[in-house]
Amino acid sequence: MIMVPPKQFRLLDRSLRRVVDARLPLATHFYGRLFAAHPALRPLFPTDLTAQQRKFEDMLVVLVSGLTVPDGVAGALRQLAVSHIGYGAKPEHYPVVAEVLMDSLRTLPGAGLLPEELGAWSGLLDTMVYVLVEETRAAMT
Repeated sequence: MIMVPPKQFRLLDRSLRRVVDARLPLATHFYGRLFAAHPALRPLFPTDLTAQQRKFEDMLVVLVSGLTVPDGVAGALRQLAVSHIGYGAKPEHYPVVAEVLMDSLRTLPGAGLLPEELGAWSGLLDTMVYVLVEETRAAMT
């Protein structure tokens, strides 16, 4: 079960809403940074990233909103890990993706995330990486 304290949830929810409601290009910024830093990951994604970018942002919303429901996030992460094996995702990819996402949240023009919001994201992403790695390993055995 993955749940966060109410204060952390409010920080995550507030910052994500600010990014999404302002239609800031988080997914575009993220994928640009991911492929620049780790070009070997590019072949794991479709050539046209339009739908992928939408799925990425939708999944962030689902994951954050699921933090208020017992096992809401863990179930979504299990499904995500299993489905991504089919795309070529490996356990070692998840920490890389989380690191680039944190960097993207820090540097997204116009987002202005506060230090405590970034701290909440860092904690959530650490937990998510742990679950995704474990679920991927379990599904690959």
